[in-house]
Amino acid sequence: MQNRNDSYFKVYKTTALQMSDFTNSMQLYVYEHAVVDLSDRYWRGQSDVNSHCSIFLTTCRNAEVQCGGEPITLKPYCFYFLPSQLRLTLVRHDHARLYHTLFRMNSWSGLDLWHLLKPHAVELNEYPPELLEKYLACARTENTPTPHDNAAISGELGLMAILYELLSLFWKAGKWELPLHNPDTLDRIERVVNFIENNPERNHPVPELARLACMSREHFTLEFRKIIGMPPARYQTERKLQQIRLLLLRDTQTLGELAERFGFSNAFHLSRVFKRHFGIAPKFFRQRRSLF
Repeated sequence: MQNRNDSYFKVYKTTALQMSDFTNSMQLYVYEHAVVDLSDRYWRGQSDVNSHCSIFLTTCRNAEVQCGGEPITLKPYCFYFLPSQLRLTLVRHDHARLYHTLFRMNSWSGLDLWHLLKPHAVELNEYPPELLEKYLACARTENTPTPHDNAAISGELGLMAILYELLSLFWKAGKWELPLHNPDTLDRIERVVNFIENNPERNHPVPELARLACMSREHFTLEFRKIIGMPPARYQTERKLQQIRLLLLRDTQTLGELAERFGFSNAFHLSRVFKRHFGIAPKFFRQRRSLF
């Protein structure tokens, strides 16, 4: 006769949700969720975003962006997912109102998961009506920081839930496939990425990173570029600039202090690299008070 506890164990094991390693490794970082009035004087030129995934939504009128050189028309009340590591340029708008969310989806070790999927721009025009209402209601319409009280944290958790629901819909619409990289190689590169993420202020020579991955320099550089999409030196500069960009908005350190902290020769050197990367000088970026 079958033991009652054994029966319960079998039912539990067969009905439990078994999460994939990919889903369990996700970390979602939201950098900005805001609404921008495109009739504003500042938006008459081009504006660039780089290195973060973006979700866009326009209301009333069309806008057009270049995503990695590909023109994309943002239709009213359609959600658009635009992937990381592609330069986005707003090239035209008809005085629309643009809602945008900038975020990064990492593994626990710091790897950009969406880049591993080689994602592409995705349009989403079918979604639950209440999802649109909640997304619009969460958008920040002013530049003053929200105090981190219970209500604010509750709102942030609500936004995270909305984003996960949107990402689920984008995943279905995008028809992406999980990466087929060698697991051992992926683990080694993840170890290096985690090391860089935890020590963003240092300059790490490629031979040092190759030793950490237990690879030759040539093999490490090849596999790093294949998985991450750029050479190790460029990735380090990219992560430094992302940290500096956030600090310019949230901190009072001078450009000279940031240059010394992150290993740039001086403030002029940092300003030149920052402008070449983001298309705007640090001084004007800090005045803008927005990541986009």
